[in-house]
Amino acid sequence: MLRLMIDDAIVEAEQLFSPLGRTIIVPGRTIAQRAHEADALIIRSRTKITDALLTNNPQLRFIGSSVVGLDHIDQSACKHHGVHLYTAQGCNARSVAEYVINHIVRYAVEQDKPFSQLRLAIIGVGHVGKQLAALAHALGISLMLNDPPRAAQEKHFQHTPLDQCLQQADILSLHTPLTNEGSHPTLGLIQAHNLALLKSGSLFINAARGDIVDELALLQRPDLHIITDCWSHEPHINEALLAQSDCATPHIAGHAWDAKLRGGWMVANALSQWLGQNSAIPFPNHHSTHKTLTTQQNTAIAQLNDILKQAYDFQADDKILRQSTEKTRAEQFENYRRDYPMRREWNNLVVENKGLATQSQQWLGALGFKLINNG
Repeated sequence: MLRLMIDDAIVEAEQLFSPLGRTIIVPGRTIAQRAHEADALIIRSRTKITDALLTNNPQLRFIGSSVVGLDHIDQSACKHHGVHLYTAQGCNARSVAEYVINHIVRYAVEQDKPFSQLRLAIIGVGHVGKQLAALAHALGISLMLNDPPRAAQEKHFQHTPLDQCLQQADILSLHTPLTNEGSHPTLGLIQAHNLALLKSGSLFINAARGDIVDELALLQRPDLHIITDCWSHEPHINEALLAQSDCATPHIAGHAWDAKLRGGWMVANALSQWLGQNSAIPFPNHHSTHKTLTTQQNTAIAQLNDILKQAYDFQADDKILRQSTEKTRAEQFENYRRDYPMRREWNNLVVENKGLATQSQQWLGALGFKLINNG
């Protein structure tokens, strides 16, 4: 029977993977040291797949990563050693897009600006960028899309150059992978010379990868509203950037429970196919465990903002990170990611349609919430 070593942060691991082999569920930080006990590894981002790991464990034949990032995996080494690699691309796209929309709505309320007066530049329009564009469009926010690889491949893709995005955007949100090769590398994409183009008071969101941004250059723009979820040198984060960020979170934008479940489910199905099994692994059926959301706010945008805060309050994540000391910050960063609170994607949440403005009903429905009438 295939021996499957699985990161214990993977949701419903036993249910998903027990039909495929003997499960060995362990903390992700111990997988590399115990890889000799397994034939396949089911990992998240904290397990590094290196050439040395594969050389020392020639029995490994399958690596499945339930997260979308690739910088923790030596893809060339997997190919060289004949190891089948699968990564759950797109599994957390909705979760990250909701994180960004939450902050955009809060920014609109704080700046007292209607959505129609905001222009959002999305840098990287892949899985996450597409989801974000759809949600932002549903709110009536103007969009600028920047994705050079898509522009080169798709004749009708409406691409806006990066400098133009920076000059004209009220909100800039990063969603590129981290690359240092090819025609369009993203390592250090945002530096002092182009950060200088951003309008004072604009909102800057990094929910992609830390090293896309020159953090020292970003610190020279104290006039920006900064949302930081991804950091260089994680979990050892920049203390000055933490202090300067309006909201600072420990790389959890994609950590909705549904996203983590989806990632594991995608890997389980990929493993099933690799094993030659004909039947798909069913997606676990979980109903909402969240209370019905209500609001006493009067205006449509205030109602929307209140409901999003009740759905999940990212300021609580920010508070946890800031309450740790500089000495314990890295440990807190890791522990919080590992034991992240329950957060559901919006299509699993219910809002009571009581006193809601027509506009907020339309917005909430377009964002995926279920509206119910009680009485």
